[in-house]
Amino acid sequence: MDHFNHTWSQSFILAGLTASETLRPLAFLGTLCIYLLTLAGNVIIIILVQVDSRLYTPMYFFISVLSFLELWYVSTTVPTLLHTLLHGCSPISSTVCFFQLYVFHSLGMTECYLLGVMALDRHLAICRPLHYHALMSRRVQLWLAGTPWVAGFSAALVPASLTATLPFCLKEVAHYFCDLAPLMQLACVHTGWHTWIHIVVIGMITSCSLVLILGLYGGIQSTIRSKICKT
Repeated sequence: MDHFNHTWSQSFILAGLTASETLRPLAFLGTLCIYLLTLAGNVIIIILVQVDSRLYTPMYFFISVLSFLELWYVSTTVPTLLHTLLHGCSPISSTVCFFQLYVFHSLGMTECYLLGVMALDRHLAICRPLHYHALMSRRVQLWLAGTPWVAGFSAALVPASLTATLPFCLKEVAHYFCDLAPLMQLACVHTGWHTWIHIVVIGMITSCSLVLILGLYGGIQSTIRSKICKT
């Protein structure tokens, strides 16, 4: 309990990406422009899917969900980067740091699941076209779009909570946002077993998602080849 209280009572200093006084305004403006373009592009995709009736299909629905996720994903880290470029190395409270860590990995895992859902959608559309609309009803679409969020934010609790309970002896984070590896390097204790848990949780999720996606697209490729051979 003492370690827990000590961890959450301190602050960290983000020192992973800084620029000289002359380059700092240029780096800030360049990053800000890219960030705004990214936000604008994803917002435009979401609006187009909503206003154009020709895009009322499961494929574009999942694309809009992915764009919505990307809005939050980039906004988790880029504002911190902009603040660092503008003001140099700056402190960040432990509460904000660990919350950023949790949200960043939650959205990352959610994206892995969502990409698997999008692969499943394409697999059903190409491999089972006659049953596609019955299988991919509006209710199923909403369920498939919501499940990755629940699964991602639930799975990220493990690495985030384990990292938050570590006692930290150093404060300078060698990164421009709070991430697992840079934070664990600051711990006062050996973090070997924490590392293995992180590898199992995050590695298993990304590996399973990759295998699922490759398997589904492999099925699509086989279906297309068989149709070409028949013609």
